[in-house]
Amino acid sequence: MQLRALRKEAIESLKDVGVEAAGVCVDWLLGDVLKMTRTEIIVHSTVEVTSAAEDIVRSGLVRRATGEPIQYIVGWTEFYGLRLEVDNRALIPRPETELLVDEVLRLTEGVPGCRVLDVGTGSGCIALAVKSQRPDGQIVACDISEDALALARTNSAQLDLPVTFLLADVEKGQSMAAVGYGFDVMVSNPPYIPTRELAALPKEIIQHEPVEALDAGLDPLRYYRALIDRASETVVNGGRLVAEVHSDYGSQVAVLARRKGLSDVRLSADLAGLPRMVVATVGHGRDLSRSSVDRES
Repeated sequence: MQLRALRKEAIESLKDVGVEAAGVCVDWLLGDVLKMTRTEIIVHSTVEVTSAAEDIVRSGLVRRATGEPIQYIVGWTEFYGLRLEVDNRALIPRPETELLVDEVLRLTEGVPGCRVLDVGTGSGCIALAVKSQRPDGQIVACDISEDALALARTNSAQLDLPVTFLLADVEKGQSMAAVGYGFDVMVSNPPYIPTRELAALPKEIIQHEPVEALDAGLDPLRYYRALIDRASETVVNGGRLVAEVHSDYGSQVAVLARRKGLSDVRLSADLAGLPRMVVATVGHGRDLSRSSVDRES
């Protein structure tokens, strides 16, 4: 079958079952199977697709039609210019989470040997993106899931971006002691969807991505309480906490941060204009030094 015909048939089959962005999904799948860019798929539309490749494409279409995310089907996604391996051991990195990376890079600009802690790293996307832009930085990332950490370590090795990955639970201070102290920035995209809201999520998310990475339980501020407590213990005076938030609860997270003694609390919006990120200072004033002697030694 010619590529043009297969592509047309594939797009129509996904549209028939209500898959959004069917053309994007099909081109991603075709490109992955045939090792072609989207431009090449269009330009070389008359090439013959082997029966073996066609079978792989059709198998992928069946999986996508049942709601499985295209990223899991092809086994990878792009985040901050990095190609990351993804599967159901961790959430698929979202474009809005790149805003956290932007903020961490802004805060660490001009800070030699910056130390950054990524809590709840999942696939490792935030930690690895920061490391790619701060090669001299000391990046530590932790997660409660051994499976997620295994995936993150795979991505670290494949990208040749050395990050220290540790098993730790942000809600348990003793567990977090293993990650160390003296960080300039703690960054996190924690579970922030209340259990009562999970059923309203798209089927492809709730049925395929790890629920434990989404579910905040009955209290949407649960993990932020722990993050703020741990930041006060592990981040230097004048260091920052950067956290992604549920758009409905961002202001509550900001209030909580102020009540727990953080200063310069700021709530930032995403590209859609929704509250998406809280940034706060641990202690008072800007003193990211861990002492000037430590930095120069």
